[in-house]
Amino acid sequence: SCSTPIVAGACALALSAAPAMTEIQVRALVTATAAKVGRFRYKQGRNDYYGCGRLDVLAAVQAAQKHAVVG
Repeated sequence: SCSTPIVAGACALALSAAPAMTEIQVRALVTATAAKVGRFRYKQGRNDYYGCGRLDVLAAVQAAQKHAVVG
């Protein structure tokens, strides 16, 4: 998918804000901060049309910065 390098870049930015985060934590953070878009219902955080939603890089990096301060 052409979104793969974009998501990888977002994960790298999140890791640069909080280098101690694990892969599982980064995945959860990027998934949780994705904007839920479209008219389709999200079940357990995802749907078949938009996955986990639209990537929100700023929200992911800001959440990672908070994680670095707390963690």
